[in-house]
Amino acid sequence: MSKKLLSTFKHGALTVPIAAVSIGILWACQGEPQSNDASSQSHTQHGFTITVQKVQAGPDGTQLFVELANEGIEAVYFYDVNTEIWQGEKRYEPQRIFGSANELPSKISPGSRAEGVILFPRMAEGGEEAVIRFQRPGDETNNKAWSPVEFRWSLPLPSTSKSAIETMVDFRSSDSQRRIAIIKADDLAGLSANWNRFIEVSAWRSIKVSIGIICDSLQEDDEGYFDWLRARKQSGVVEFWVHGWDHQRLGEGRGVSEFNGSGYEYQKKHLTDSQELIRKILGKSLVALGTPWNEFDRDTVRVVNEDPDLRLFFGHKEGVFDSGKVVVRMFQSEADGTGKPNFETFKKLYESKKNRLEVMALQFHPLGFDERGFTEYERMLDFLLQEGWTFLLPHEYLDRLDE
Repeated sequence: MSKKLLSTFKHGALTVPIAAVSIGILWACQGEPQSNDASSQSHTQHGFTITVQKVQAGPDGTQLFVELANEGIEAVYFYDVNTEIWQGEKRYEPQRIFGSANELPSKISPGSRAEGVILFPRMAEGGEEAVIRFQRPGDETNNKAWSPVEFRWSLPLPSTSKSAIETMVDFRSSDSQRRIAIIKADDLAGLSANWNRFIEVSAWRSIKVSIGIICDSLQEDDEGYFDWLRARKQSGVVEFWVHGWDHQRLGEGRGVSEFNGSGYEYQKKHLTDSQELIRKILGKSLVALGTPWNEFDRDTVRVVNEDPDLRLFFGHKEGVFDSGKVVVRMFQSEADGTGKPNFETFKKLYESKKNRLEVMALQFHPLGFDERGFTEYERMLDFLLQEGWTFLLPHEYLDRLDE
C-alpha cells in the first residue's frame, strides 16, 4: 500500500492519469454529520475499511484525506471515478492532478494499507453539510453484495494555503526522505511477457525498476529487442545495468564463475565488451554492475575501479572500492528460491532489521515469476510504500548523493 496522490486508469490503448484513491467501495452505513475538528470517520465491509481522516479546502480545490485498509482475504480494486461529493443538489467529481509521483495503487491487497489525498474542485460557499459517496468497487473485485456508503461532513471546511501535492508531502512519513530502495531485477536476455508485466505492475505504483542485462544477448542482430530496450530506457521508468557478459560458471563445480576466481584479464574483457556493446545499442555506458550469483573477488573490485562510468555496485559485502564508487547492499526478497518472492517471510525479516535499514536493493528474477510470484511482489511494493520507502533508479540515487 502506498502513499500516493494519483492513479492511472487504462482503457484499451488509452492511459489516463486520474486523481488518487481509486475508491469505489460502497457500504450501507451512513455517518452522522460531524464537525471537522472531530475524529475521523470509518466504515468497514467485507474486511475492508475506508477512513475519511479530514476534508479541507486548499488553493487548488477540496482535499479529501483517505486511508484504506484491507483485512479481508481478497484484493479490492478502486477507481476515483466512482467517488463523488454532493453539496445540496450540486455534484462534484474528482479533479485530475498531473505531475505527482505520490500515487495510490488501485489494487489494495489483503493485509495492506494505503493513504492519500483525492482532490475535488473547490466547493461553493454556503450550506451546512457535504456528502461524500463511494459508489462501487472496480469490476475486478469479486462479486459480493457491496452496499453504497456515505460520509456526512460539516461545512464550511477548514482551509489551507498549501496545494494538495504540498499537503501530501507533509501527510507522508518523514522516513521517505531517507529510506531508499532500488528494485534490482536480474537476467534480462531477450523479450518476455513477464518483463513487460513486471515493469507495468511496478509503474502502476509509480515505482521505477532497474534491470540487469546479460550482455552477450546483444550480439544477435535483433532490432525488435533493441527497440524494446531503447523504448524502456526513454520512458524513464527503467534503467539498465550490467549483469555480466554471459552469466556462466567456468569448469566443474561452483567454485569459479564469471566474476569470481576467473582472473583479472577475463573479468576485464567481459566488462569492457559489455560496456562497448551497450554504448553501441543504447548510446551510453551503464553506471551500475551486479555480478552473476552476486559473486566477486579482488579482481572484480579492480576492474570496477578502472571503469570511469561504473559508479554503483550491487553486493552483499563492501569490497575495497575507490572513492566515488558506491556499494548498495541487497536485502533478501525471494525467500522461497530464485523467482519466488514470499511476502510474509520478507515482512518478518524486514521487521527484525528495519531500524537499521536506510538504503537497500531488492533483488528479483521476474522471468521465474508465476501468478503467485507477481502477487507476492506487488504485496511487497505496497507494504514498503506504506512504510515510507522512496524507490529510485541507480542514477537517481547517485545524483542524490552528489547533491
